[in-house]
Amino acid sequence: MANFLEIAFLLASVASPGNTQGKHSKFKLQLQVFSRWRSIFIFCLAIPSIAIFSNVSYGSDPQQMMDVYLPGGRDASVTKVIVVIHGGGWSAGKKEDMNGWVGWFYSTYPRYAIVNLSYRLATLASPAYPKQLEDIQLALQFITTKQVEYQLMPEFGLVGFSAGAHLALLYGYAWDRLGQVNAICNVVGPADVTDPAYTQNSGFSRLLGNLVGNYTYEQNPWIYWDASPVSWITRQSPKTISFYGALDPLIPVSQGTTLEGKNDTSKIRISCAHSVSFI
Repeated sequence: MANFLEIAFLLASVASPGNTQGKHSKFKLQLQVFSRWRSIFIFCLAIPSIAIFSNVSYGSDPQQMMDVYLPGGRDASVTKVIVVIHGGGWSAGKKEDMNGWVGWFYSTYPRYAIVNLSYRLATLASPAYPKQLEDIQLALQFITTKQVEYQLMPEFGLVGFSAGAHLALLYGYAWDRLGQVNAICNVVGPADVTDPAYTQNSGFSRLLGNLVGNYTYEQNPWIYWDASPVSWITRQSPKTISFYGALDPLIPVSQGTTLEGKNDTSKIRISCAHSVSFI
């Protein structure tokens, strides 16, 4: 069975560098949308025995929803789970944004179950930390309780994008007390929010407020430390591969180098940014 980290390496092979500006932008955007939805159609046709459970509630809040994709021939002793976590600056986004990736994962890894996760969005009054980590915890607990019914092995690979990648890293390093997370794929996720590139740039104050609440770094450095995945890395941390962009306006490249420097189980590939079109 394929290793979870193979997923991450394959992400790079399907990344198309560039952005959606210029005279071909409309065509590229149409191609991007078509390609993402094509993946879902292909895997549904190719795997007719797939079981799909949409908008499964894992908590009491309406935003605590997941879509579950179960492969045919699954077995609770071998069928592991890929959990996809969307981005959106902690305050926006939804699981449906990841539908194209779900199709790609399933067409590439048909023996894995896929969970596409939504979580409670943040505001300054109700920040992401720690409630979004609690949501991931609830979701994994829910899947674990469904082990027999779904015929799944409760071992997880977390794949996060942007703010979702931050959540994947922080959950895997600090919150996974049962050791259920085997690997993490981090696509342009903030790894250290104590980085001066963030804390000394007023342009990021609203973004960081979505994460930690209405505090500056000077007012409450400890919550910034707590909310930084690099603060929690140990030799037992899950294996990690990360993708960062040298020209990303939202995620400084220092995030990748800091993460790699503190995690001897981590691999960093400087290959993509928020402006990259994945096709």
